[in-house]
Amino acid sequence: MSVIVPLFDAAAGADQWHRVAAPGGYEWWHVAAYDPTADILISAHVFEGFPFDATYRRRCAAYRCRPTHNRPPRPAEFPCARLTILQRDKVLLHNCRKSPIATDPVLHSAAGWSLNQFPQLSELVFQSHAEMLSASGTIALPSGHQSFQGIGRFDHRFSTVPLGSGRRMRLEILEPRRVLLAEDGSYAQCDANGTQNLPDEILSMGKLRRSGGSPGYPDVIRFGGHELARPVMLTRGREYVELAYRSTSAVAVAEVVEVS
Repeated sequence: MSVIVPLFDAAAGADQWHRVAAPGGYEWWHVAAYDPTADILISAHVFEGFPFDATYRRRCAAYRCRPTHNRPPRPAEFPCARLTILQRDKVLLHNCRKSPIATDPVLHSAAGWSLNQFPQLSELVFQSHAEMLSASGTIALPSGHQSFQGIGRFDHRFSTVPLGSGRRMRLEILEPRRVLLAEDGSYAQCDANGTQNLPDEILSMGKLRRSGGSPGYPDVIRFGGHELARPVMLTRGREYVELAYRSTSAVAVAEVVEVS
């Protein structure tokens, strides 16, 4: 008797946990938020089916090669939660753990919503405004609690197939009243009224730097009237690197991925 296992929870809403079950699939949640007064940047990722886990990728390849001889790897077996907090170009906290996801990472309340995977952010409340978000409350740092009042962006996506090969970069520039986005040749701005494409924008980059065996990243990025420089490493692996950049009026989070 055969049993059909759904590839994901088709009844889940767009912002809900889809419980992807497809071998090689993944789901991720990412929050980037910046408090200009305290000069604190938060970058928080939650993955179910961490697409850069070497064991996950190896087991997916073995399953695709001999599906009747190898057990299909489930995304739930390869979770990852990463949190980096940066202040004045100094990393105050970097936390990475691989605990299974038991409940929807996004916890809704009357005040807004929060990310329940990070105790350091348990008193920080987010509110969505079209494609942007605002964040208010306190965050827990090694030195104690710190008030936080800022803006940012929330990115949530899922797939039932492995991350495709190639090189790509995602850039989010956090301005006081809008967020500029650049990803895979598409450019947009997000504000309280929604998202607007920017087809006439041009993105240019300086020289590539490298850190260890991670993908190369630009020393300067020019986009949306900003010259982003002074890259600071937030997190990295063999196939990805995440960095913070600064211009005179904004901070940015860039992620460079290089999948073979």
